[in-house]
Amino acid sequence: MKVTRLHVTAFLGAATAIWGVSLWVNGIELSWALFAPFSLVVGALVGAWAAFERSVWRWRWLHGWFVKRPDLSGTWKVVLQSSYIRPGETEPVPPIICYMAVTQSLTMLQMKLMTPESSSVFIADRVRPSPAGDGYQVIGVYTNEPSIHLRDARISEMHQGALLLETHGAAHRPDALTGKYWTDRKTVGSMTLGHRVKARYSRFADADRAFSATGSG
Repeated sequence: MKVTRLHVTAFLGAATAIWGVSLWVNGIELSWALFAPFSLVVGALVGAWAAFERSVWRWRWLHGWFVKRPDLSGTWKVVLQSSYIRPGETEPVPPIICYMAVTQSLTMLQMKLMTPESSSVFIADRVRPSPAGDGYQVIGVYTNEPSIHLRDARISEMHQGALLLETHGAAHRPDALTGKYWTDRKTVGSMTLGHRVKARYSRFADADRAFSATGSG
């Protein structure tokens, strides 16, 4: 949920009312002049929250005690191993090189997995500290949309699935993720996210070109 000016105004208004009642109960005289800066304070808090939501939360010194959320933004190279067997074949598909674009703020997370044949996007997500006590877990429900040509050929169909990823490396900015996934096609698989670049790409071809240029494609 995104915090808006309305939310800030409501919370600050409630805090101001409680503060004012407390002063009055203690015999302190109140005047409207005390409330004159209200709109200025609301504006300052809205601006401060916007900055914190977009970027300040990523500052390393805030992590662990004030912010408990890993910075996963960018585009990751992914090695995906699936149990999926194509129609007419008898063996699972070989490991697939693909890419995961992550768009993130303090309260929002969107992960898009791009393969040569399809793309998957989150429709629900949760980030929580790992029960093991080191790093974080990313839990998501996603929908997959294959290329229209593959759907026409009945090679691949749209489907939904869920995944669980574990972060590795520095807690505030991991250098790898590993995990597993399940789909409503009754397939399962594993994935490893390794090298990451800062830019976020929306198409497989663009990400593949960028990683090839860095020597990690």
